[in-house]
Amino acid sequence: HVEDQFEKLQDVLERQIGIEEDPDTRVEKTLTLARLYGAELEDPDRARQWWEELIHESVAREEASRNLEQIYAQQEEWELLADLYLQRREEVEDAEGKKAVVIKLAGVYEQHLDRVEEAFHWYKELLALEPELASALRGVRRCGEALEDWEAVADADEKLLAAVEEEEAAQLQQE
Repeated sequence: HVEDQFEKLQDVLERQIGIEEDPDTRVEKTLTLARLYGAELEDPDRARQWWEELIHESVAREEASRNLEQIYAQQEEWELLADLYLQRREEVEDAEGKKAVVIKLAGVYEQHLDRVEEAFHWYKELLALEPELASALRGVRRCGEALEDWEAVADADEKLLAAVEEEEAAQLQQE
């Protein structure tokens, strides 16, 4: 009975979106439909369709991006996820936000797309944002080995060793 009501609501919303002339009202109805498919009807394919419509609407971009990130990861759409992160990277202005996106971007390229050169590039960009970031140093090291860039591997090893030594020295001082 409840499912029938959701189906009727979905049909009405889809028809209204198709004929709605006011852009703000259209966005609101599209948001409602995307949320309905995502949360109530648990239909990620249909939710994805409506979130993709919203990704270019400034008022809904952040919510659409978060939802598409989850859907793309669940559906293992790694290229689309990487594209989403690239777009998000261009939009983020603060350093912490940019760092968080680049970490995800490097991971997708290395772990899911097996594109080591691109992952290597993003790990190096991470180091430009935070030179001592251990996860980025380890990423540069892994990718450097795969690409046989021994200079990058040696540099990453040197920085990782220095970080470990500093950590150990700090722990010894506390004891």
